[in-house]
Amino acid sequence: MLTRCFLNGSLFSLILFSALSGSSQINNPDWGEAYVQDAVTKIEVTMDSADLAWMLAQENLLNDDYLEASFIYTDSDGNTHQYSGSGIRLRGNTSRFADKKSFKINVDKFGGTEKFYGYDKLNLKGSHNDPSLLRERLAYYYMRQMGGAAPLVNNVEVHINGHYRGLYVNVEQIDDDFLKTRFGNKTGNLYKCLYGASLRNSDDVWNNDVFELETNANVNDRSDLIEFIDVLNNTSNEDFKTEIEKVLDVDHLLKYLAVEVLTGHWDGYSFNKNNYYLYHNAQTDKFEVIMYDTDNTFGIDWFGEDWATRNVYNWGQTQEQRPMFWRVLDVPEFRAIFTDNMYTLLNGEFSSAIFPWIDELIVQNQTAAYADTYRTLDYGFDNQDYANSATSAFGAHVKYGIEPYIEQRRLTALAQLDWPTAVEERNAISNDFRWFSDHGNVKIWNSNATIANFDAQVFALDGRVVAVKKDAKTETDFNLKTGVYLIEIKSDASAETLKVFVP
Repeated sequence: MLTRCFLNGSLFSLILFSALSGSSQINNPDWGEAYVQDAVTKIEVTMDSADLAWMLAQENLLNDDYLEASFIYTDSDGNTHQYSGSGIRLRGNTSRFADKKSFKINVDKFGGTEKFYGYDKLNLKGSHNDPSLLRERLAYYYMRQMGGAAPLVNNVEVHINGHYRGLYVNVEQIDDDFLKTRFGNKTGNLYKCLYGASLRNSDDVWNNDVFELETNANVNDRSDLIEFIDVLNNTSNEDFKTEIEKVLDVDHLLKYLAVEVLTGHWDGYSFNKNNYYLYHNAQTDKFEVIMYDTDNTFGIDWFGEDWATRNVYNWGQTQEQRPMFWRVLDVPEFRAIFTDNMYTLLNGEFSSAIFPWIDELIVQNQTAAYADTYRTLDYGFDNQDYANSATSAFGAHVKYGIEPYIEQRRLTALAQLDWPTAVEERNAISNDFRWFSDHGNVKIWNSNATIANFDAQVFALDGRVVAVKKDAKTETDFNLKTGVYLIEIKSDASAETLKVFVP
């Protein structure tokens, strides 16, 4: 790929931001055998055949009653583990009406005495919209890379009564155990925020279909959420930064927003007012935002929107307010940290650096995916669609393959991002130099014949000097890793800075 740019600019010196005060430490656990990453494990459910027929009947698709079951888990070494006294039901919202159903298992619902590697529940998601069955897994991976709270996730085979139901995405339940491991406490209110949870006002606070209280439901005291929504919406602009930091872990929110925007998670808070959790952290007395249900990402679209090119700062829904996006990013300091979070991802694994792992997972899951006949029923995904899902669009609602989406989103985001945050202009602007980048080789040449020689100095965005070239004549070049750089060029006649994107 040959990238050409003719940019002028000014050299900026970065002012480093300290972490926001009061932010809690996130402790995402290791994957463990329950969510092993380098193999496809297997879950074999046994239940009464009449109960299975009842659960799958059209008139019962919205029923949340658990039906008694047992299951056998085959681990990554081929060892089997039996669990009895469990319960199973359908899970999801619109996905309940898909041909490929999603299931929830409550491990000890009917007297079972053993947890599943310490976990009470299993969320087995059909991910019928996603030909790769990897998008949810990748979105949580990026959240984890940012140091934000993220569920554990992997892929498993699911069988029921000896019948193969397909390759599934196995996602950790967000519950009191999740809270304890991530935040060190579990006594605060946990709200599952569903469609309608815009946080614009407190009218829906008591509607359990919008804000489902998952903990302390018997007490049902939602005054904390009412106060949070009031601060979010009704605090003056002058006082907003100070007051919102008292009730919200803004640092973690800004990580969430960066991942939401870059992965194209339109079915979360900022665009679709849907699919996220709020936890009132008992230790910090602040709300934490937790990402959830991220299968409609990486270029999946139902709105006629190109999520790979949508402006990162205007990404939230514009038809009605999303105050936790718009008001927070209106604060210059918060916008700066949001920008820095995206730079962190874009200069790291939100790039082709992750492609070998994606390709490896496609191959790892291939046998189980090809045997999954339910995968083909909803949108006609065939085996070739699966094999190409990392690199090619399917069409219809799958507008990008995962890797082309990452490439396009990365390039457009880099072009849209602010200059490094909280910065000061240092040098005058001129137009004497040009540059181009070809696979990391950045060449700079002098376009002004009156300039005899020049010096060039490459800065990373944290202010570090990456490379220096002295007394160049007509041109010079640098071999740079993927990233964004500032290149200061000085001569006797001029000084200018180029902002360089290296794809």
